[in-house]
Amino acid sequence: MDEKDGYKSVNMAYFLLDIFSKVINEVLFGNKDTKKIDGMTVPMAVDELHELLADSVIRHPLNSLTGGLLGKFKLIEPVKKAWALGDKIKAVITEEYNKRSDEPVEEFTGNILDLVVKHNKSVPESERLPVSEVVGNCVFIKLASVDTARNAS
Repeated sequence: MDEKDGYKSVNMAYFLLDIFSKVINEVLFGNKDTKKIDGMTVPMAVDELHELLADSVIRHPLNSLTGGLLGKFKLIEPVKKAWALGDKIKAVITEEYNKRSDEPVEEFTGNILDLVVKHNKSVPESERLPVSEVVGNCVFIKLASVDTARNAS
């Protein structure tokens, strides 16, 4: 298996995931370099989170035998890894949001995170999107692209 940019180029699914990850990284964050999470970009880390939750946790034999109880209480390794990775993803997106909040609006491009920061700067506090919602939407957009890539392949 050949590995490039953190993805194993085994079949068409990985090829499509790589393309969608690059597109989503551009759409969400623009050309700005975002902090890496364990050597992965944010979209790659969300892919890894999805793999942990959708594949490793659901298919874990002990989790299945206990009706999901081990997963619920974070007693199996894939769940522990997923929670740790999820916390890192939240921290990086929050840090990126906060960093952009300090930048002048004139420097913003048309990516989603810049537009959200611009919106939050231009509206009263009661109409601002909370950072937790921004993080959730960024992860949701990436997961939607993963779903599209998998269905297309």
